[in-house]
Amino acid sequence: MTNELKPCAHCAGEAIVHGDDSSFWKLCRVACPSCFTSGGNHMTRDGAIAAWNRRAPSEAVGLLRELATLWDRECLSNEDVGLAVVERGMDEKIRRFLAAQDKEST
Repeated sequence: MTNELKPCAHCAGEAIVHGDDSSFWKLCRVACPSCFTSGGNHMTRDGAIAAWNRRAPSEAVGLLRELATLWDRECLSNEDVGLAVVERGMDEKIRRFLAAQDKEST
């Protein structure tokens, strides 16, 4: 198992492992000191790192932010959002992203 941490999915900040699986309580977690995102508590350091690295990649966060911007600032209704998603090619980006995630999980 790799010990390399991926950057934070929310702010791209550098993550830090907290805790030690050799201590009495054996709780470890990965967190981002920049935006305070945490991967939750795990019994081992490797488990905490694996969970952190499985979360949604920054590409997904970027697509969701773009969609939220469309929804909040540029569109009047759900129907308009759907049209804007197709017009901007976001639907294809989302499909490619999901297909890549499916390949990684198999």
